[in-house]
Amino acid sequence: MARRGGHKKRRQNVNREPNGRLSRRKEYQRNLRNQEREETEREAMETAMAARLRAGIPQNLAQSVGTIEAALFASNALSRDQYEAAVFYNTVRIKYLSAIDEPHAPREPRGPSQGGDEEAFERFCAGAIQQWEGMRNQVMDSQSLLGNTANLFGALDSLERGQILEHQLGDLRCALNAVHKFRINSTKRAA
Repeated sequence: MARRGGHKKRRQNVNREPNGRLSRRKEYQRNLRNQEREETEREAMETAMAARLRAGIPQNLAQSVGTIEAALFASNALSRDQYEAAVFYNTVRIKYLSAIDEPHAPREPRGPSQGGDEEAFERFCAGAIQQWEGMRNQVMDSQSLLGNTANLFGALDSLERGQILEHQLGDLRCALNAVHKFRINSTKRAA
């Protein structure tokens, strides 16, 4: 017996031919899937940012939660000062690697060979090297106070590689406390 009362529901969000039939063209379906994926990723990032802000992470730091230091902060293994010191350490390290012309380092300003201002680049290099050495000296001082019981540079090296082991967490906290102390002292000198 024939079906009464209407037709099958039409599928939504699909490409149709001019005669009304479903189109079988693959590129339209691929574009639709990519568009849906982008929307889903954007929604996930917005949700993650909202959760980070609710957790107390400052908005300027909330975007870098994909890093190991942010994961440690989110799990309450690091304090806020230690987290900010880890971000500061990574920033200074990138500037230092850029200043010494490390081939695999991300670049900060343009050097004279790339068409930048030569004097500004020299000032940047001198400042970055001075800041890196001052921070390393502060960590060395903390290392000498702790003696042979801690390996602060090993913990910072593990932080750079993104592989902190549980037994290094105490050393990492001590190293980040030293970096935080350097950061506080350097901002006082600059002011």
